[in-house]
Amino acid sequence: MGRFEPIACPTGFSTTRALRVLRGVAPNIIIQGGDTLHDIADQIVAQVAEAFPRDLPVVLDYIAAHANGIDPKMAAVIIEATKRRLALCELLRSHPGGALEFEDADLHFGNVKGACLPLIGLQYSNLAEANFTGANLSGGQFQGAEAPGATFEKADLSAADLTAVDFHRANFTDTNLSRANLYMAEFTSAIFNNTDLSHVNATDTNFFRADLRGTNLYMANLTRAILYEANLTGVNLSETDLTRASLREATLNSANLRFAVLLGTSLIEASLIGTDLTCAHLMNANLNGADLTGANLTDANLSGANLSGANLSGANLTGAIFLDADIRSAILTDAILDGATFAGADFTGGIL
Repeated sequence: MGRFEPIACPTGFSTTRALRVLRGVAPNIIIQGGDTLHDIADQIVAQVAEAFPRDLPVVLDYIAAHANGIDPKMAAVIIEATKRRLALCELLRSHPGGALEFEDADLHFGNVKGACLPLIGLQYSNLAEANFTGANLSGGQFQGAEAPGATFEKADLSAADLTAVDFHRANFTDTNLSRANLYMAEFTSAIFNNTDLSHVNATDTNFFRADLRGTNLYMANLTRAILYEANLTGVNLSETDLTRASLREATLNSANLRFAVLLGTSLIEASLIGTDLTCAHLMNANLNGADLTGANLTDANLSGANLSGANLSGANLTGAIFLDADIRSAILTDAILDGATFAGADFTGGIL
């Protein structure tokens, strides 16, 4: 178990000196009349990026002593917790590498940019709004942590265990998450632009309204994942398992779904314009009202699928199988149907 101790602080400090030290380590800090002591402490923790000067704990004590409308004992508790957060951030930033264990740690708003922390243990920790930009967190253990709004841009989280972590609104732009375990994690409104999510386990994971544009999800397991209204434009989902996943109203334009498994998957009103579904397994999938304009469904299997009201204009359906499919009121204008099989399909009201 890693150990850290906050810096001891003497007493007595002037307002001028306190503000000078504070501006020196947190130049962008803004203190307004309505700010609570918690607000000020969070700004300090977020902005201190290097080893903090010995005067900083004194500044914190000074702020606590002069805080209006707060019980002095409560102020002291807040400040001591802030010192511990700062001390932990400094320890992590300066760590030369190797496993550390800080289960149930408090790092909210912490600045840990560029830290070398492979195999770090932060299970059940508070990582809300923390900054891990460029950090090496490969193989880390984060099970049950809370990290809403945290930043992991360009970080390495490969093979990390992120089971049941709350990452809503978190930023994973250009992050390496390959082979990570995302089981039951929460990624509502998270950002994953150009992220490597290849081979991840995202079973029962929530990506509601997540931005996954340009992401690599090659051979990922997204069984029963929630991708409702997610943006997957240009995503590589080839050979990915999306069995019974929810992609209702999701955007998958120009995505690569070659050989993907979408058994019983919900794609109701999804946008798949120009999407490559070559040899995809779409048996019993629900594509009601989906837009498949210009999509490539060569040799795809859509047996038992619901395509009622779907737009397949200009789609390539060469060799596709629509056995017992529901194609009522679907639009197939200018679609390529060479070798396609429609045995038992219901095409009532369809437009060719």
